Amino acid sequence: DWDALPSDTPAPIRKLLRRCLTRDRKRRLQAIGEARIALEEHLADPAGSSVVMAAPALPVQPTWRRALPWALAVVLAVAVAGLSWRLAEDSSTTGKNVRFVVNLPPDLSLKTTGGVHIAVSPDGTKIAFTAQGDSGFQLYTKKLDTLEIEPLEGTEGGENPFFSPDGKWVGFLADNKLQKVSIDGGSPIILADARFGGGVWTTARTIIYTPDYFSGLWRVSDSGGTPEKLTTPDSAKGVLGHWYPQQLPGGRAVIFNKYLTPLETSRVSVLDLQSGHTSDLIEGAIFGRYVPTGLSRGKPGGHLVYVRDDTLMAVPFDSETLVVTGAAFPVLDDISLDPPNAASQLSFSAEGTLAFVPKSVVDFDRMLVWVDRRGKETPVTGELGQYSDPELSPDGRRIALTRRTEDGNNIWLYEIRRGVFTRLTFGDSPEYRPLWTPDGKNVIHIEEKRQWDLSIIEAGGTGSEQLLVSTEFDKYPEAVTPDGKFLIFREGSANTLADLWLIPLDALTPTENKPTVLLQTQFSERGAKLSPNGRWLAYASDETGQFEVYVIAFPDPGGKTKISTDGGNDPRWSRDGRRLFYRNGRKMMEVAINYADGFRPKIPVTLFEGSYEATQFHPGYSVATDGRFLMVKNPPESLPRQIHVILNWFEEVRRLAPSDKD
Repeated sequence: DWDALPSDTPAPIRKLLRRCLTRDRKRRLQAIGEARIALEEHLADPAGSSVVMAAPALPVQPTWRRALPWALAVVLAVAVAGLSWRLAEDSSTTGKNVRFVVNLPPDLSLKTTGGVHIAVSPDGTKIAFTAQGDSGFQLYTKKLDTLEIEPLEGTEGGENPFFSPDGKWVGFLADNKLQKVSIDGGSPIILADARFGGGVWTTARTIIYTPDYFSGLWRVSDSGGTPEKLTTPDSAKGVLGHWYPQQLPGGRAVIFNKYLTPLETSRVSVLDLQSGHTSDLIEGAIFGRYVPTGLSRGKPGGHLVYVRDDTLMAVPFDSETLVVTGAAFPVLDDISLDPPNAASQLSFSAEGTLAFVPKSVVDFDRMLVWVDRRGKETPVTGELGQYSDPELSPDGRRIALTRRTEDGNNIWLYEIRRGVFTRLTFGDSPEYRPLWTPDGKNVIHIEEKRQWDLSIIEAGGTGSEQLLVSTEFDKYPEAVTPDGKFLIFREGSANTLADLWLIPLDALTPTENKPTVLLQTQFSERGAKLSPNGRWLAYASDETGQFEVYVIAFPDPGGKTKISTDGGNDPRWSRDGRRLFYRNGRKMMEVAINYADGFRPKIPVTLFEGSYEATQFHPGYSVATDGRFLMVKNPPESLPRQIHVILNWFEEVRRLAPSDKD
């Protein structure tokens, strides 16, 4: 009802509203960003853009000017809601796919590593996702026909969401537990222990999930109970885990992903729930999902989609006979992939609503910065890049880091005084996690072979890489003893999760490197760092349900001392050993150490907080001699805040990847 608008509503605003809400698609506003520009221009020059604008008789703002800030918010809300409703209406009646973008507010950013953090409800009306705000990660939901983004109460720290078949519940992981929460609110309900990955909520009122990184598939009732093991990865054949299950129509089978390294050797497989038999469907496929493209036309079958490079491929698939029925074709570009977890931020409904976070949104350039104890930042270099894992050399003159370029992920060195980058590794496979030896002559790192293996290379760049140790599970370098004789590394395990091991560095061949267990429990241990005198080992463990920092004596552990009080990761020692630092979400924490009577830590204090890179796979900082922190900063304006949505996406998949039966 246009007459219901205030009589003094400016003409340009009336015109903008009409363009947002017109029924003629060709005359309708094509992008809501254009509305923002029009509003900004009008605010900047209201007299020039208005057809009639009488000067006020008194030196006060006119009613429309005083009301404009909140009125524009209403206008935008109406416009966006109207556009979304019209888009859905048009797509449902025409069968054409329609694309739009959901933008998160500036105080939130999407989680895009460590699993699948976006889920579309079965009816395609809602999206659940993991986002980070000032207080950490939490689950949020958004209805596609409204502007509001709502937090799911009680899901602080939650990730890897997935919907129940009726769309009334969301399953997720938090505090090492598989949980569920009602979409309408209420306290979450714990279902089982789980540390990794999401799951699928089946029509049989069970949840099939992967509890650990190196685990197979398990099943538990959606009301809780005793979990049941369904599959076991064949580690002898290089299979590290069974991830991302998805129920096929009829409920008798689920597809899942066999994770192998190199990543390109992974497979999409199927499990018959009645017989327990598994078989491979596609080799060389990453993040395989079943798309029920036939169901929307009342026919059986659909497509299998998977990631190859930056492209989503699709191959026709008969879900009844479990047979591929056509050739593979590309159906979507700009697809993101988190290599350590073989996951893409992508989900779709049963009727064809696709939501995904593009690669171009996820892969943003970062900054190398110095941060002092008060949080003041100073750029290390003005050159932005895909940096991670920064490690200062023992003399503080160079930085070893992982840098991603067109040639892939390699180890680079940066000379701080000269401002020069030099590439150190030139392997065919990705390489990460550099660690200096105490003399500064060598850099230890991991490279992707059949699994993540440990290698060492001369920092001068004149020698070749030498393999340190190769076992059936992934390994990550943690610390070198001050005398340079031993390396502490972390190794994953199907039975004991992640453990700390010790190997000598003076052996001649990898076969002579006999690893010995340093710390092995039923929980995950990671982030080990030795004190400068080599007497104390700090590490993080999730034995309490969340990761906390502990210290034990080295080399004979004895009892342990808990350092953190409310979560902690990635401990680092000051160069004099009198302070211990660690990360707690966005916070940098410090604990003073008193050695007067053994080892006595004081109460943790917060130094600063901010948006700095740090994940389980990529520890994000190093400590300089002068007490500054070398960190990788995520520019706030570059953080991922866009979810792309395509309505009627199945029509496009069928067109681009036709089945031989069509």
